[in-house]
Amino acid sequence: MAAGVDEITQAALTLRDEERAALASTLLASLDEPADDPLEVEAAWDAEIEHRVDDMSGRVNTIPWEQIKAELAERRGSRHR
Repeated sequence: MAAGVDEITQAALTLRDEERAALASTLLASLDEPADDPLEVEAAWDAEIEHRVDDMSGRVNTIPWEQIKAELAERRGSRHR
């Protein structure tokens, strides 16, 4: 680290816990990238969901939730007998 960074680090370590936490939060926030456009994020998720559904179509045999619940209830019942 550069001498300036070492000095700043040492000075920061002398701060109270609350002050160090606030400083750390400020420094971390300064590294964040700008937020993505919510409409772009939604469009990307829509495309991903469509891709996954298309990918699974015809390759995966799904099991209805009611059947799963019944099988689990049966297993639990047989263990407690």
